[in-house]
Amino acid sequence: SYALISKMALPSDGSPSDEFGLPKSGLLMVLLGMIFTKGNRATEEEFWEFLNALGFYAGRRHLIFGEPTRFISKDFVMQKYLTYCQVPNSNPPRYEFLWGPR
Repeated sequence: SYALISKMALPSDGSPSDEFGLPKSGLLMVLLGMIFTKGNRATEEEFWEFLNALGFYAGRRHLIFGEPTRFISKDFVMQKYLTYCQVPNSNPPRYEFLWGPR
């Protein structure tokens, strides 16, 4: 919920060159909101469809964020803001994004 998001401990010094500055924090909030509206889980397809609508494309470098797959896995998943996991019993394997423990 909004109250939970507003209480998250995110760095906010605003420098885009930091490990996790204001621009990435803003994008993270938008992505967490999208996951929330999808029932607290978003398929990989839904996630990328949403990112594409925002102008982020896998394999295409973004001016501020760099390559989206890299910053999502490095900044958001590895730092536990997002969880990326296989959908149970999916064959062929499908993946989804959920809120991370952080």
